[in-house]
Amino acid sequence: MIRSICLDLDGTLLDNNSLVSIDTKNYLIELLDNGIDVTIVTGRPYFYVKYLVNELDPRIDFIASNGAVYTSHQEVIEHAFDRETLSTIVNFVKERPIMGFFKTLDTVYSKKDYLDLGPLYLNDVHKDLFKDLKRVIDNNYEGIFDESITTIFLGTYHQAQYEQVIAHLKQIETIDYAHTGDYMIDIIPKGINKGQAVKEMMAKKKIDLEHVMAFGDSDNDLEMLEVVGHPVVMKNGSTRALAMSDAHTEHTNDEEGVLKYLKKHSSLFNEKD
Repeated sequence: MIRSICLDLDGTLLDNNSLVSIDTKNYLIELLDNGIDVTIVTGRPYFYVKYLVNELDPRIDFIASNGAVYTSHQEVIEHAFDRETLSTIVNFVKERPIMGFFKTLDTVYSKKDYLDLGPLYLNDVHKDLFKDLKRVIDNNYEGIFDESITTIFLGTYHQAQYEQVIAHLKQIETIDYAHTGDYMIDIIPKGINKGQAVKEMMAKKKIDLEHVMAFGDSDNDLEMLEVVGHPVVMKNGSTRALAMSDAHTEHTNDEEGVLKYLKKHSSLFNEKD
């Protein structure tokens, strides 16, 4: 029997307009009402996922920033950078014409107010999202050393610059990083990923990983898909993700692929252990 469902956002639960369909939302609520645990697992930051979950159903726990932050029964667990690592990355960003965002749960530090140039994580559908987000513009990033920084986002402007940044990051042994868009990079503490966070969360909930179904589409979902008993890859998934499991949705994220798969395999939620 499936006791928990883990859902990636982009390319999975969200359609191409960054929306969750009404039918999908209602079905997730039905699962929650029937005692099935539902967890969002994404690379997006805490403040975004908290906003989205409140729109869906506050009973949903979530893993944000590729595992650097997660919630479990109203408790928030953070995996923050150590001071030495933070200092290394700050100095690197200060010396170069690249975008650098250092994120806590509710604050974004940057050396220039790039957030006013256009949303990096959302479209106009979620235009109220930044309403409660604290933004600190500080070219020296002095304030961050008193904060719990869980995620760093770097933005570059062309391929050569991107490759230079990657070459530097490879020399820092205390971090992991992921490509998140055109010349964009998310950095998190070493050893943190979606799979590790799912393992920690399910242990807290006393749910055996064999009874967890996870949906994903991209390479940053691989660790999550590896640890659960029922990995499902979206039809629109990456080559590496599709190779992870024989279970694929018959429809893409823009065709309610998650909803249609869950309905087709609804018997899995009623089987006896």
